[in-house]
Order: sequence, then C-alpha cells, then structure tokens
Amino acid sequence: MRHHPRHRAPSRRTSAPSIAAATAIVAAATAVVTTNLPGQVSEASAVEAAPRATAVAAPPQVAGSQVAASRDKDKASRSSARTAPSAATMTRLLRPVAVPGALLTARPIDSVATRTAKAGVASARTAEAGTRATLQRTRTDADAKHRAWAQTVTEQTRAVQQAAGGRPAGAGATAPLTASGAVAAIAGPAVRAQDATAAAHARWTDAESALADAVVAQQRAVDALAAAQTRASGLADADTRRVVADGSFVALADGQVVRTVRPGTAVVGNGHTVTPQISRQIGEALGLLYAAGLPRGEQDAENLAIIIYNESGGDVGVVNTYDRNAAAGTPSFGLMQTIGPTFDAFALPTRTDRRDPVAQIMAGARYAQATYGGLAGVPGVKSLRGGGPYLPY
Repeated sequence: MRHHPRHRAPSRRTSAPSIAAATAIVAAATAVVTTNLPGQVSEASAVEAAPRATAVAAPPQVAGSQVAASRDKDKASRSSARTAPSAATMTRLLRPVAVPGALLTARPIDSVATRTAKAGVASARTAEAGTRATLQRTRTDADAKHRAWAQTVTEQTRAVQQAAGGRPAGAGATAPLTASGAVAAIAGPAVRAQDATAAAHARWTDAESALADAVVAQQRAVDALAAAQTRASGLADADTRRVVADGSFVALADGQVVRTVRPGTAVVGNGHTVTPQISRQIGEALGLLYAAGLPRGEQDAENLAIIIYNESGGDVGVVNTYDRNAAAGTPSFGLMQTIGPTFDAFALPTRTDRRDPVAQIMAGARYAQATYGGLAGVPGVKSLRGGGPYLPY
C-alpha cells in the first residue's frame, strides 16, 4: 500500500502564531531594558547583541501587554480554524448514531440481499464507533497541545522579562548595567523563548491537522452508516411487502412481521377456510405472544386455525350454552372457547377484554402452553394430525 504524505497549507507554519508571540516577547523584554536604563538602545546594537532574536523583533516601543494581545490573537485564530466544523457539527459527530435493531437482526423472510445489507449495517456501525473514538482522542489531544503552547508562551515571556532585569554574566553586584550589556543578557533567553514557543506551536498544529483528518474520517463513517441503513431498510421493506401480499405473513403496527395462515387455506377437520380477518388476528396474537415469551412452534399459526375453526367456527361472539361448563355456570365463549376463569387466568395483562378476539386467542394459546406444552400438544390438534377426529381441550 502506498502512503501519501500529508500536505498542509504552508500558511499554518509560515505565519505561525508562535513567531508573532516570540517576536512580542523579545520586543517587550527590550522595552523593559530601555525603560529602566538611561539612554536608548539602537536597533543596530540590539541586532549585534542578539542577532537571532532581534531578527524578527518589533520596534522597541512594543509594550508587555502586547504579548498577551498576541496570545489572544492566536487563540482567536485557532478558534476560527475550529469553526469548520462548527461546535454543533463536532457535537453531532461525537454523538453515537442510533441504529434500529430491526436492521441488525435477520428475519426468516429476509432475502439473501437483505441479509447481506444488514451485515453491512453492522459492519458500518462498528467502523463508525471506531472513527468516533479516534475523533474524541484527537480532539482531546489538540486541546491539550494548545493549552501547552499557551503555557509555554506565558513561561517564556516571564523568563525573558526576568532576564531583562538582571546583569551580564560575570559582572559585579555593583557594576553599572549598561544598555548594550542588558540587551546582550536577554539574547540567550530570547532565542530559547522563540525556539520553545515554535516547537510547542508545531506540536499543536500537528495535533490540529490530525483532528481535521479525524473529522473527515468520522463524517465519512457517518455517511457510510446512513447509506447502509437506507439500503437495508429498502430491501427489508420490499421483503415485507412480498410476503404480506402473499398472505402468509402479517405486518404489525410495531414493524413486526409474523407468520400466519394464508386467507383461503382449508382448515383440517371441518372444511372451513381461513378468512382474512382471522388470518390477521392469528398473526397479531402470535406477535404479542412471542414478545411475551411464548416459545415458537413451527406450526403455531396452523394449529391456532385448527383450534379456532373446530371450537367456534371462527365466530368471536359465540357462547356454548349446552355443555357441562354451561351447566356449571361458566359457559365457554369466543374463538378459542375458553371459560371465564381460564380466560382471566391466562389473558395478557394488556389485553383483558373478553370480547377482544386477539385476547381470546392469546388466552387460549397460553392455556395450551401451560397445560399441554404448546399448541401442537392440544388433544384435538394431535388427533387431527394423526388422522383421528377433533377432540375438545
């Protein structure tokens, strides 16, 4: 793999704020010397005494307050550079991207293309989480490098100003401090100040460059994840429309797609055919039952149809008035022909209306699970599937 060098705009380094800050440091220190000594220090003598430092120095009248002004200007420059992206954009890029669970879970009805697309969503989500973590680290590092640069400017300014108030090396304690000697005394500290601030600024700009790269990478990862979700969602919707149109599945309000019995299917045992209404009610009941923890059976929908049509003929309002339950004062009622106490004991807490067909199906199915281990174990279902007659449960 070829590695391409990173190209930075030269203006970030050639007009580096550290140069301006170092210039102000030297100028301010020179101003301190000339303020406290008789006579004036000429630019020629300053250049002779401190050639590296004064090569970039401003006129001697630069005040110490201009050092702080230079730092403020540089801080504003950095702030301006960070406005692309804006604070709002940075906050958005650092916020985890929500991915619907349905786009991460394969369904029995999903085509190969849909399953592949959902795997792509999972991969894109992992990649986005990784680039987001990198963005957070690089942002923290850039902030730390900027604080270090600002601290370096402060410390070096103080060092040079302290040197400006001292005496040339080897001078006696009472020796007069001449202007040329004082300028010579600050030459070394000024050069060191410029070097230190330039190095700190270089580290900061490197961190800012890495941050800019991380922002671009994170935006690309977010875009890729959004595109993966759009593709997977479109394919999943197409699969849903296909199976719902066939009638073998029911799409519920919460987005669930549940297998049911296709309308028009003949029911084992009595010649009834499943109506669209019963087909949908079976699917809705199974969706709620599975969500509540009912174990899935391979033929749950067909077995419910067998019980419904052999017990009630598909009539939600029918009441049995002639069997022993009726004689005992608890007649069987509804699609699954459960008695009142059984319905009350096994109905889901969220669906307790005895007139509700979906609630009737769910109560009967939960009773069958508790009593026979599942719908396939109901006596009438077992008998019919074995070639015998339907038996009450």
